[in-house]
Amino acid sequence: MTGIFVRTLLMVLLAGVSLAVLARPAVAQLVASRDVISVNLCSDQLLVALAPERIATLSPLAREAALSSVAVQARGFPVQRLDAESLIQRHPSLVIGGNFAATLLMDMIEARGIKVMKLSIPADFGEVAGQVEDVASRLGVPERGAALVASMRARLGAITQARGRALLVEPRLLAPGPNSFEASVLTAAGFTLDQRRGAVSLESLLTDPPDVLVVPRMPEMPSLATEVLDHPGLARIRRIYYEPALLACPGPQSVAGVVDLAAQWRAQ
Repeated sequence: MTGIFVRTLLMVLLAGVSLAVLARPAVAQLVASRDVISVNLCSDQLLVALAPERIATLSPLAREAALSSVAVQARGFPVQRLDAESLIQRHPSLVIGGNFAATLLMDMIEARGIKVMKLSIPADFGEVAGQVEDVASRLGVPERGAALVASMRARLGAITQARGRALLVEPRLLAPGPNSFEASVLTAAGFTLDQRRGAVSLESLLTDPPDVLVVPRMPEMPSLATEVLDHPGLARIRRIYYEPALLACPGPQSVAGVVDLAAQWRAQ
């Protein structure tokens, strides 16, 4: 699950999180420079990539391997329950989150005089690069942002392009569509976009199959949301898999998703 499905899930989780999760850091004791709090999975990942030494706390979702591309690294940092008073008591110099979830929390923190940075959801890799540079500049490490963007562009430029009309679907055969970040991932991998969006019927796939069906790599467990992907009629459509944790938040880690999709296409 990724894209619309996962981002909707993140909004629900982040809006209602009240977990008593104040973990002890597995690294050295917090020092004064650890003054930045992230309250969103997407900002968690950027903060870990750009300025881990500035991390005061991450959101509880940072350690969720099914959603987070930094789940392993996040074990070395404290996570904090997302309520305004607990966060304010840490006296951060900056709180980073999204403009699409936990907005009331961010507004409450800002009203107490604490600086906040609200991130939007990038629509493509150009916007990802711009966001990386903006966050790096705000954190005082513009050179790290420039280096990360250069690495992203180099990796994308080195991809041996895939071919064919591809349709990416989430659980329940939901297609993010041609104007989504997922579409930019497929385009970067070299695919032509299938134009379907929203709920895609099984009948539509059987009568007008794409050249490639791109589906989530899911845990081995029964699920009503994903069992439709096991329909025998879909077995004749070429299939490759995406990692939900790489696409749940559009970011530098999503480049690895592009590389993986193109590699799977070449291997078949």
